Amino acid sequence: MRYRALHGVLAEHPELSCIATAHHATDQLETVVFQMLRGGGLRAVVGMTPVRLPLVRPLLCMSRREIEAALSETGISFVTDTTNADVGYTRNYLRREILPRLLRVNREPERAVFRMSEALSHDVSLLDDLARAARQAAPVCGDGVDAAYLVSLHEAMRRRVLVMLYEEQRSADAAHIPIEHTHIVSVSRLLCSGRSSFSYAVPNRLFAVLRDGVFSFRRAPISEMVEGTPVPLPEGDNALPGGFVLNVRREGTALFLRCSSFFHKIDIGIAISSDIINGELYARTRMPQDSYRFRGHTHSLKKMYNEAKIPLAVRPYLPIVCDQSGILWVPFFPIRENLRED
Repeated sequence: MRYRALHGVLAEHPELSCIATAHHATDQLETVVFQMLRGGGLRAVVGMTPVRLPLVRPLLCMSRREIEAALSETGISFVTDTTNADVGYTRNYLRREILPRLLRVNREPERAVFRMSEALSHDVSLLDDLARAARQAAPVCGDGVDAAYLVSLHEAMRRRVLVMLYEEQRSADAAHIPIEHTHIVSVSRLLCSGRSSFSYAVPNRLFAVLRDGVFSFRRAPISEMVEGTPVPLPEGDNALPGGFVLNVRREGTALFLRCSSFFHKIDIGIAISSDIINGELYARTRMPQDSYRFRGHTHSLKKMYNEAKIPLAVRPYLPIVCDQSGILWVPFFPIRENLRED
């Protein structure tokens, strides 16, 4: 929100050319440690860049202590955000509880991270140049690129090209949500898995899609699932609104279903005997008075959600797996009792 406001100032004042922030070396240290603990890639570990126009960060080479000393010496006042004291936020906890302990190992940890970031930034720059060349060389196929070409790239190149493809296709009118390292790793693995097709949810309501040897990031085939509208569930990954993916896999007389969502950190699987499945599978969202029978009783879906404390933000999108006899399975809960006659 702060960046959006500052960019608005630039738009209103063409005589201004850049935004200078007060990020400093201690902020950089926090960022690098935070990204390392999240398992970020090379670009994340590099931290904030000094110049990415229209943003410039001229104080990244100075620690917070040095800046405060300079302000005190010159009599310049400054404002401290009161929320910085709340250790309920991860970054604040790192700042107040973890980073001071690093002083026992290195009296100037900010200097060490600054040198590391500076060195790694040159590596990132070179890899980015190579990735741009690889992206330009990618054979175009319809609205995507040749998947075999992406598979042929070195893993480091493939991941960077995937990020570029994502940035090209994200909605211009949507709030920019960067694709995370874990998404790129998963998409890269899917490409190299030998699958003939898949659809995988990523941020900005986009999906990584492989069809007929062509890979692309694009909108979901179903942009919005209206209440109760059935969505067919063929074998493979099925992208659904709300960031959910339902994978369907058959092995002999068993059907394996896996419901996952990066956004809601859900990954639930179940095996269902084909004996209890009546007709084709489809998914839908909940409807009023929804219920189904398991463990000898009929259970109301609303009551089930309340008792299991399913988050309110998840409930409108949590896929309900159905067949011709009705609800078959709802993630987090048991499968339906066998309703078919022997």
